[in-house]
Amino acid sequence: MAAPTITTSALSFAALDVETANRARGSICAIGVTIVIDARVVETRTWLCRPPAGVDTFEPVQIRTHGITAEHVAGKPRFGQIWPAVAQFIGDLPVIAQNKSFDVSALRQACALSDLPVPHLETGCTMLWSRNLHPELPNHKLPTLSTFFGVDLRKHHDAGEDAQACAQILIALNHANGSHHSLAELAAHAGRPLEPLNNGGLPVTGLANADPGRRIGTLTLTETPTAAGILAGRSAVLVSRMTTLTRATATALAAQFGATVTNKVTADTDLLILGSRAATTADTQRLHTARLARADDRRIDVLTELEFLKITSTR
Repeated sequence: MAAPTITTSALSFAALDVETANRARGSICAIGVTIVIDARVVETRTWLCRPPAGVDTFEPVQIRTHGITAEHVAGKPRFGQIWPAVAQFIGDLPVIAQNKSFDVSALRQACALSDLPVPHLETGCTMLWSRNLHPELPNHKLPTLSTFFGVDLRKHHDAGEDAQACAQILIALNHANGSHHSLAELAAHAGRPLEPLNNGGLPVTGLANADPGRRIGTLTLTETPTAAGILAGRSAVLVSRMTTLTRATATALAAQFGATVTNKVTADTDLLILGSRAATTADTQRLHTARLARADDRRIDVLTELEFLKITSTR
C-alpha cells in the first residue's frame, strides 16, 4: 500500500510495537505496525531484524518473553536497513504505542545507534490515555485492556499481534469516550496531548548533550573514530547508570580498550562517560568536581552513552 497521510476528520494512526534482544532499549529485533485509517484497521506488517551493532546480543529474559533468538534473525538485515521500509509504511501518521516510554525510546535509540534520523511524527500512548480515562481498572497493561475492551490478543509479545491489539484498543477507547473525530481530540480529552517522536535528541536525564552547558568540554571525534584511539591511556569516570550496560560491563569494556576507570574524579581524570539514567547524589558530586577541575583549565572530555556504544562496537 502507498504511504498513508494524516486525515484530520477521522481517527487515523499507526500502532507500533517493538521487541528487543536485551536490556538495551535500542536492541530492536522485531517491529510490528498496524495502520488504522478512519477508525478502521487497514493492514498489519511485521519485520524481524538484527539489532544495531554493539547491542545485538540476545539475553535469556528477552528470549523467554518473545521467543526470538539470534538464530531467528541470522541473515536478516540490521534494524538500520529495514527501518526505511517501516517508515515508508507508517508515512505521516501519528505513531501510537501501548507503552510509549518503552517503544518510542527504543525506536529513538535504535535510530541513533544506526545513524538514522528520527522521523518528525507525533506520538501517543494507549496505556497513559486509558489510565486517565479508566482509573477503575486494576492496571493498564495490554492483556488487561484487551480483556476490558473485548480485543482478541492471540499472542502477547508478538510484535504484529501486539500492534494490532494496541490499534483495536485505541479504536474502542475512543468509542467508549465520546467518539472523537481526531486523535488530537482524544489525546486532549485524555489529558495527554500528542508529543513529538523526534524530540531533538535522546532524553538523557540530568546530564544530556541536549543541554550543552552541562557538558564538561567536548571530545572531537575523527571521521572514523576507534575505541582504542579515544580510550587508550584515559583515566575515566562513569557518571550515571547506563540503560544498555551494567557499570561492571561498561568498566570492563572501557578497560579492554586501554582506559582506567575509577569511581571518583581525581587529578588524573580526563574523561567522563555519561550514562543516560537519572543522576544519583554521587553522580552529581562527580560532575561538580569535574566542573571545578575544568574551571582550573583542566581538559576533561565527555562521551555520552550512545557515543561510547558506537566507538566500542567499531572494531
